[in-house]
Amino acid sequence: MVDEGETGENEMDEPEIEDEPKRFDAAYVFGLRSQAKGYRLKLREEERKLELLKNELETLQSGPSPELLEARESLARTERQLADLEDEQKKTAILKEAERLGFRNPTDAYKLLDLDDDPSAGLRKLAADNPFLVERPTAPTPGVGGPPITPPPPTATELFAQMLRNGVRGARGGRG
Repeated sequence: MVDEGETGENEMDEPEIEDEPKRFDAAYVFGLRSQAKGYRLKLREEERKLELLKNELETLQSGPSPELLEARESLARTERQLADLEDEQKKTAILKEAERLGFRNPTDAYKLLDLDDDPSAGLRKLAADNPFLVERPTAPTPGVGGPPITPPPPTATELFAQMLRNGVRGARGGRG
């Protein structure tokens, strides 16, 4: 069963169709077209940005590129080499300072030194605490970097003995 109100057509619900088209002035139409053009351009720009972001997301989800992995490995190698060079430079400076301070074996001094402290102060403290590690200054050995070897002046007894020997030779030579 159908109600009369439901099946009957209501004239108010139907849109009215005008036979005559509406007319707008040119400035209003131009403004609407400019606005629509702006929206279309903005839509294209946003679609382009969306496509770039999708590509970037796919790249990130697929994992790092081989170039990026190689660059990271190269960076890590370079950082290790730099750290090794800095350690070697520090070791060389400590060994030179230990040699300058007169350590018998600068390598032992390096091994005993606390590397977190100031190396120069640490070496001086190590030398003060362990004097057996440091050579005592000695007088230079004559003839080896020291003054030339010269005999001491003869004593009076040596001069008298020499005169007797020379005199005895002279006397023998005169009698002979």
